[in-house]
Amino acid sequence: MLSTGSVRHPAAGFTLLELMVVLAILGLVLAIVPASLMNATGAQALKADVRTLISGLHYARTRAIASNAPVVLVIDPQTARLSIDGTQQIGVLSGTTSLSALNQPIAVQFYPDGGSSGGEVVLSSEQDEYRVTIHWLTGAVSATRE
Repeated sequence: MLSTGSVRHPAAGFTLLELMVVLAILGLVLAIVPASLMNATGAQALKADVRTLISGLHYARTRAIASNAPVVLVIDPQTARLSIDGTQQIGVLSGTTSLSALNQPIAVQFYPDGGSSGGEVVLSSEQDEYRVTIHWLTGAVSATRE
């Protein structure tokens, strides 16, 4: 048979100490996570800029071969824009990436035979740096992390 007596339950809820511990842990997590996300965002922006630059260089080389005429890719560090012959915009770099030439445009000329004027462009952020190299004889483009 069951007893009809009342069963005592402990008081439901949390103590002040438990709430303070949870809030302290939450505060630490919120202080650490945004900083790590910002670093990851900067690294991702740099990688995206490297991909944009490489794509622009490939496009200019392909266009020179297809049109059988020289094509110049201009990289303007002040506006962070890539353009063909300084007129037709083909890409934009993020504002977080620094270029090796801070004040003057960088121009790479591609020839109908696939060759180029060659050169290097260094893209960097606070965390990382990439060197994009354009081979003068073949017009091949490569990127290395520094």
